[in-house]
Amino acid sequence: MKETAKKGQYCGQPLPIGYKVDSQRHVVIDEREAAAVREAFKMHIAGAQLRDIVQLFADRGVMGRRGKPVSNAVVYRMLRNEKYLGEFYIQDVKLNVEPIIDQATFLEAAQHFKTSRNNAAGRAKVNYLLSCKMFCGYCGSMISAEAGTGKLGKVYRYYKCGDKKRGKKCELKPFPKGHLEDAIILATVNDMLTDEMIEKLTVRILEVQEQENADDPVVGLRRRLDSNKKAPAELAGRDRRRRGPWPGLSFGCPGGRGGAAGAGDPAGRNKKGPDSPMRWSRPGCAPSASETSRMTTSALG
Repeated sequence: MKETAKKGQYCGQPLPIGYKVDSQRHVVIDEREAAAVREAFKMHIAGAQLRDIVQLFADRGVMGRRGKPVSNAVVYRMLRNEKYLGEFYIQDVKLNVEPIIDQATFLEAAQHFKTSRNNAAGRAKVNYLLSCKMFCGYCGSMISAEAGTGKLGKVYRYYKCGDKKRGKKCELKPFPKGHLEDAIILATVNDMLTDEMIEKLTVRILEVQEQENADDPVVGLRRRLDSNKKAPAELAGRDRRRRGPWPGLSFGCPGGRGGAAGAGDPAGRNKKGPDSPMRWSRPGCAPSASETSRMTTSALG
């Protein structure tokens, strides 16, 4: 792939809207799509909403790379994509690609994102605590922040139904910003921050967390990994219990089950002298009770 990039040829993910690959696999500008991209940047800087930019691509017949209509998410990534500056890299190799957007336009668009121009709460110079968090009880429209200046120059700030703000009919009257925010904060402290409610919230949060852990495959894999780490220690413990209090000595019969020298006693430990406490009275059988007592006395003394 790196050698291909050194030749100026592209091989990678689908190209952004506005670019295409020619017959020699060089990245070139698709003028029809690029015109829509340039217009999208201009609309964003002018304060247009994402849905307006999406409609621009629909009107011009420009589709996404998978054949689907351009969505808000596509436009959102587009306005931040440095590839429109001609910045194409493949394994640290820069391709020679003509930019669609100049540096000044790209930076100006980025500044508008920093101030969240498409968000009402972000546009406001004053912090509206409830902006984009309430809905009208009459028509269901989102409540918006609003401000107006009186005859004496005093600024009045309040909340207003979104539909009514756009000229539609709604029974909800505007209400002052400070009065509503104070009432909401007071109700939150009195009704939500009680011992009973905190306990309920704690239980609910733990339930949600457990459910998320159960649904998360990574958590399941970690549990299996921890179980596998414990398995060798458990096997070693069972093996020690099976061999008894004298490591290296197995009781039983020949053929892999202990006893006389053979498959079960490859070291020939039971071939001791007649005075050895490890001598067995009958080859291939377990020691008698007197022999076991004698071995125990020898081991302890």
